[in-house]
Amino acid sequence: SRGTGLARRATAYVVLAAALLLLSGLGARSWAEDRVGKAEDLDTAIIEVRVAASSDDAEEAADGKVDLSSSDLELVFERSLQTVGMRFNGIELPQGVEIVNAYLQFQVDETTSDATSLTIRGQDVDHAATFAASNGDISSRPRTAASVSWSPAPWPTRGEAGPDQRSPNIASVIQEVVDRPGWSSGNSLAIIVTGTGKRVAEAYDGDSAGA
Repeated sequence: SRGTGLARRATAYVVLAAALLLLSGLGARSWAEDRVGKAEDLDTAIIEVRVAASSDDAEEAADGKVDLSSSDLELVFERSLQTVGMRFNGIELPQGVEIVNAYLQFQVDETTSDATSLTIRGQDVDHAATFAASNGDISSRPRTAASVSWSPAPWPTRGEAGPDQRSPNIASVIQEVVDRPGWSSGNSLAIIVTGTGKRVAEAYDGDSAGA
């Protein structure tokens, strides 16, 4: 629903697709009205952001080598346990806005059913840079103290992008970044995923519309 009917309360939903990121935040009513209209009962804004460039999703192998051009994202096992990064640009959230809901939406590239346990964190900076092919570029980035655990169900159907490919609520992770004094609306935000097991999602270089 785009309107909650709560007076003086602005809610923003942001989806990141990848991962697609969906974020929901509380902020000034005028900010929400700019995005959803002027009706008195409208106080929900929806922000959906996709990975938009080849270097904005990347995999780092255990030896530190970074791959910027893979056609898919192995979360997280591919010959070794990887560190996976995804960067989202133009996040239109004011500094300090309260995030209610945020999630990552993936699309299946390969079917997998291995037991998988993932940890999702953000890069703890004001404005995340795109990934580079330098050794250790993802794992060396500072990360948020906040983290969210995810044990995704099996992904049995190629091309599926539904609830089973959607992360739990990662609002706490996004909140830590948006609360930084140097955060500004329009900045870029990076998500870093580690863990064990394997789920294979589309990457920008494999299917930019599904990334």
